[in-house]
Amino acid sequence: MVDYTDPRWNQSDSQNTSPSPNGITTSSAPSAVPAVLQAHAGAAVRSFDRINARCLCTNSGNAYSLTYDVPPVAYEIGEFFSFFVSATNTGAATLNINGMGAKALVVTDGSALKAGDITAGMPVTATYNGTHFRLVSTAGKVLSADGAGSGLDADLLDGQHGAWYQSRANHTGTQDVATITGLQALLDAIVPAATVIYVASAAAPSGYLAANGANVSRTTYSRLFTSIGTTYGAGNGSTTFTLPDLRGVLIRGLDSGRSIDDGRTLGSFQDSMNLAHNHGISDPGHGHSGYTDSQGNHSHSINDPGHVHSAAVAASATVYTGSGFSNPGTRASSSNTGSKTTGITINAGGAHTHNVGIYGATTGISVLNNGGAESRPKNVALLPCIKY
Repeated sequence: MVDYTDPRWNQSDSQNTSPSPNGITTSSAPSAVPAVLQAHAGAAVRSFDRINARCLCTNSGNAYSLTYDVPPVAYEIGEFFSFFVSATNTGAATLNINGMGAKALVVTDGSALKAGDITAGMPVTATYNGTHFRLVSTAGKVLSADGAGSGLDADLLDGQHGAWYQSRANHTGTQDVATITGLQALLDAIVPAATVIYVASAAAPSGYLAANGANVSRTTYSRLFTSIGTTYGAGNGSTTFTLPDLRGVLIRGLDSGRSIDDGRTLGSFQDSMNLAHNHGISDPGHGHSGYTDSQGNHSHSINDPGHVHSAAVAASATVYTGSGFSNPGTRASSSNTGSKTTGITINAGGAHTHNVGIYGATTGISVLNNGGAESRPKNVALLPCIKY
């Protein structure tokens, strides 16, 4: 009996009429080969060709096709198809067999192919699982030589060259977070979206945006949008949302019922205000001058009862009396008069008034001021950033 690769074995049942040594009895004529044996031979060849990459693969971009002489009756769960890849994929791919409908072609863990997972000329095997074709072979993840420079004969392991692994060992390389299962979730838990940091550089670090009130994509920054929504603005209302604007302002903890800063909502802006306080006063002192007005002349009457003085004359004195004198040639040598009150009084002149006025004067008092255009503590300007 010949191998299935012999041209006398055919995928078409009706063509399997060749004489021995196809397994038909020696006395049977080719035209008399029983149909059941023809069908057996056809099924065997069809299975052999599908499993052993004997069908030409074609592609249009990442859409791959296989076309057999006799198409499968249907996509059957567990059926295998092998082929040589016609062109290296650049992303997620599909496989369509005899125009029966394109199905996703995925790697062994069920995830979509990434660029370079299958390369031109590579033999691969896929099996149908009821919804898509899953690669059974280690698509693209094999050792291969990449020529001079690496110092390794075969340094493409798990899609990476030897230098990549050396950088990992030396802690000098970088790696896409998405290639490490569970790492993104771990990083998200350590630094969740909407976390705010301040940096001493002019640009936001990787994974952060400057918190400057800009409108950004709801799709590109979906984790941040899920966290803050439209709290700080709805952007264009459909595809963008607004970042908080932390430029030039200080942060204050949300009161949340503590009653120190009542009435505030998350993200609300509050203008500056000073606590009530006193100011010192400069008072240099001042004086007032005054005046009284004139009310005209008035008079007072005098009460004079009259009075007399007594005189004492020395013994040798000659007292003159009248117009005739005794001893007219003789003079007194001295004389004194006694003291006497006059008894004169000034009578009241009647009641009267005077107007008194006080001249005005400026006080010179001034209230001292200080400060500038805002209230602020000592500070340093840094760039506010938000995790996305």
